[in-house]
Amino acid sequence: MKTSRIVLFAAAVVVVGAAAVLFARTAPFVKPLDNVSLRLNWTVYGEHAPFFVAKEKGFFRDQGLDVEILPGSGSGATVKLIGEGASDFGYADSGTLVKGIASGAKIKSVAVFTQRNTQSLMFFASNPIREPKDIVGKKLAFTSGDASAQVFSSVLLTMGIDASQVHLLYYSTPREKEQAVFDGKADAFGGLYIDQLPRIREQWKPREVGVFKLHEHGLVALAMGILVHDDLIKRRPDLVKRFVKASQQGAQWAQAHPQEAAAIVFKHTQGDTLPSVATQVEYWLGCIHSSRTAGQPTGWMAADDWASTIALVAKTTKIDAPKELSLYYTNEFIDETIR
Repeated sequence: MKTSRIVLFAAAVVVVGAAAVLFARTAPFVKPLDNVSLRLNWTVYGEHAPFFVAKEKGFFRDQGLDVEILPGSGSGATVKLIGEGASDFGYADSGTLVKGIASGAKIKSVAVFTQRNTQSLMFFASNPIREPKDIVGKKLAFTSGDASAQVFSSVLLTMGIDASQVHLLYYSTPREKEQAVFDGKADAFGGLYIDQLPRIREQWKPREVGVFKLHEHGLVALAMGILVHDDLIKRRPDLVKRFVKASQQGAQWAQAHPQEAAAIVFKHTQGDTLPSVATQVEYWLGCIHSSRTAGQPTGWMAADDWASTIALVAKTTKIDAPKELSLYYTNEFIDETIR
């Protein structure tokens, strides 16, 4: 009897051991996630849907990434931080990236998710700006360092207006420049209409708010995109490709589920309402492609769009911008199947 128990015990040990070996051979090896950071152009709003969707829906994790999404303080600051290697990825205005590269920053755009430029002037409808000549003599408020302030002087020249013909006022925060218009200290403020217009129209009811869209009056330039340091592209091209793919998937999912995407972004905003964020997402979805990239993969960039952006910035800011397009962008990390 004792011998039988010993035999049974030994057999059980063999079975358990064999099962353990089999599990070890068949169980997938789980690699640790790569920790990376993304620095936004500003605080969170609807345009940032691709990244928050990619994080919540697991697209980043599926690509082996644990992404920390950080708020920014203007495209100029984000371009500087990426150039210094302080964050792995950035999201910033393409025109501001051009100025950074012209100043020596070793950075590059790897995807542009807002290809129709959304810079604008916003104002009370009772004091409208309908055409360029209406800008002359106006007091215009901007946030120091943001994309609107960076490109507005460029756009003025394309409309035949010299900067000396307007009064440019600069404030530390978006709230301060908006308040300047509300209080009558400025006639209009510059900003991204896909971000600020829905919120301002909601907050300033019953007064009507108008918008002067710069892309309808001479601004032909790419808007917001993902940028990285050249060194990261050289050292970890696989990392860049995985980040871009997951972000493309986030944008694709947002296109198919705009209301759900807005709800995801809303959880990370400060002070916006869900209806306002939903309108921001709606506006952004209308700006994903330029006329030159319709039908192309999400984030894919056209050479002519970059040439126009570089030419505009170089001409109107008088910077010595290199003409070689490959210094500014690459489509090599775009997943061609994601549209």
